[in-house]
Amino acid sequence: MKKRVSLLLACLLVLTLCLTAMVGAEKDVVNTISLPAALIKGHSYDLQIADASLSVNGESCEGTFVAEGTQAVIAYTDGEGSAIASYTLPVVDTKDSADHCAYFYDPSGAVSKVENENNIALSFSQDSTVSFLTKLNPEDLAMYFTAVEGKTNFESVSFTMTDAQNATVKVTFTVDTAAKTVSQGSQKAELEDLNDIVQLRYKDASQKLMLGNDKALLSCEKDDSGEAFQGFPGGVYLTVSFAGVKGASTLNMTRLGNHALGHKNSTSPDMTEPTMVFTSAVPSTMYMDDVFAFPAYEVYDVLSPVTESSVTVEAPDGTVYTESFTVSQYGKYKLTSTAKDACGNQAKTVKMIFVNDDVAPELTVSQMESTSYKVGDAVKIPGYTVSDNLGEYNVDVILFLPNSEIRLLTHDATGEITYCLTDSSLYSASFIGDNSSFKAEQAGKYTIRYVAYDDQHNRVVQELSFQVHW
Repeated sequence: MKKRVSLLLACLLVLTLCLTAMVGAEKDVVNTISLPAALIKGHSYDLQIADASLSVNGESCEGTFVAEGTQAVIAYTDGEGSAIASYTLPVVDTKDSADHCAYFYDPSGAVSKVENENNIALSFSQDSTVSFLTKLNPEDLAMYFTAVEGKTNFESVSFTMTDAQNATVKVTFTVDTAAKTVSQGSQKAELEDLNDIVQLRYKDASQKLMLGNDKALLSCEKDDSGEAFQGFPGGVYLTVSFAGVKGASTLNMTRLGNHALGHKNSTSPDMTEPTMVFTSAVPSTMYMDDVFAFPAYEVYDVLSPVTESSVTVEAPDGTVYTESFTVSQYGKYKLTSTAKDACGNQAKTVKMIFVNDDVAPELTVSQMESTSYKVGDAVKIPGYTVSDNLGEYNVDVILFLPNSEIRLLTHDATGEITYCLTDSSLYSASFIGDNSSFKAEQAGKYTIRYVAYDDQHNRVVQELSFQVHW
């Protein structure tokens, strides 16, 4: 009986975080508040929720706060100052990210943690739950583990992801150690040998659980409560639970997110860069006079607090923007996102945004000297003027003969002209005149077509026609 009561108290500490008051507020609003099992000393937190005021340790908090001391009392009040909810969270000291085991939080003490060269070993001899304290990136959440031969004395291990913005949204993957399967709701998939590294990866973009990067195991259509599942828009808190424990057991965690666990070759408490995820769309193409709105984003780091993050856009002329702007240049815009953690690890990604030219060149063609010729006459090709808003253009002058044959006369690449009509390898002497004329070989209707176009294939076409008689 004492064992059951102890375990129940431990679960309540981890999952409810000492809810102490709920006055004058709708229950469903309070239920959505999502908090970690404990705070990490020196880490910054923003736990604001809509339509509520926040205080920490009795002091009003307008934005973020840094966890200090041994505990934090977090209180929410409504617009009239009435209490909504209050939570008392312990503050865990990870020794400036050096104590990796401290991130696996278990207030009951049922789970012991040891950092080895290539893993963190979680050992236990009763049903228990351990919570990882930092908010993790759901876009690619690796949960790699191995069972330890001779110490797999438990029926299942479950990985529960809780939405960091809404605590009512949870998705749990349960690994059956005997059947070597993983399940979520009514779905089930087979796994390989649990004594090898089991590479479970959750991908929020597809809402699938993968084995490694290639094999899809489960598709998450509903959350644990049976509601339609729409993904995790703002990160997840992860808990690992062991059930059906019959004796001394160990599970080795080898990777979480983008961070390999263990102290192998470690010269710093944290040698892994943060990850940045855009939570609003980033266009790949835009048009002149569009307004570029900077995308919202989340930054995640498995161990260290994030100290810097930014998004900049460099225009084709080198101008750098840090806030919304109106597109005024054609060409390539370079969007650069960077994030750095407290240990100096930096992530940087670059995305190109193309502002395509949609303006055709301007073309003016002179008139024909005559619209009637005799076979054998020299036909002078009318000249033209051309310009393009970006400066570079192409002009092809093409001749359509009475017998439907098509001949390229000249190709103009921004003033560099290739005179095909004088090329004896293409045309006969009876046709060739000079750089600006050709000889009419057939009777009938001729058409000279001028096609002006730019690198984006915007084009303008003009045609002139004339007759040739015997």
